[in-house]
Amino acid sequence: MKKILILILLIIVTGLIFVTFSKNKELDSDPNKNEPEKVTEPPEKTIDLSNVEKPASFANVPMTTYKSADYGYEITYPESWDTVLTPKEVTNGPDLENYVIYPIYIMYGPSPILDITYYEDKVNNYIDRKVGIFDITKISLNGLDGYKYTSGTEKNHTKTTFVLTVNNEHILTITYWPNEEYNTTEEEALWVLSTLKLTDN
Repeated sequence: MKKILILILLIIVTGLIFVTFSKNKELDSDPNKNEPEKVTEPPEKTIDLSNVEKPASFANVPMTTYKSADYGYEITYPESWDTVLTPKEVTNGPDLENYVIYPIYIMYGPSPILDITYYEDKVNNYIDRKVGIFDITKISLNGLDGYKYTSGTEKNHTKTTFVLTVNNEHILTITYWPNEEYNTTEEEALWVLSTLKLTDN
């Protein structure tokens, strides 16, 4: 009786080994087995920075608009904010015009909240020269296309730069420098940025 039970067990175990071996052989012969699973990547998303809702804090604030006579762009911001224009004669480089905006009057001080530069350059060339940038994203703003990226560290003030193609030879860069001293929110700064557009001149 004992011998019969051992024999039955041996038959069962042998049968299981045979079935497992057969299945493994089928898997090995499957031509698709070693192919990686195909993943469909979503299309690159472009962030539209136009039509940003005006912050409630700007509801009754008088605004003014700077229009570049030489380079055909404009931007709107609170009338009380301070600005500095550095034209080509002073910049003496690929930047043709530099227009900086401070939410408070500063004779000599920290970085402006928005630093706008009109460059003789191409977007890709400009970005390729940059070191230590991250979080690059495609953007569009009032008909202009380009990229947004972050650079810097907490120690030397992280900043966000928006690079926009104007035409085949020129770009606009706008750098947002958050600063606690200004008592200005990111929402307010980005609304001002959203008003930047090319003019017809």
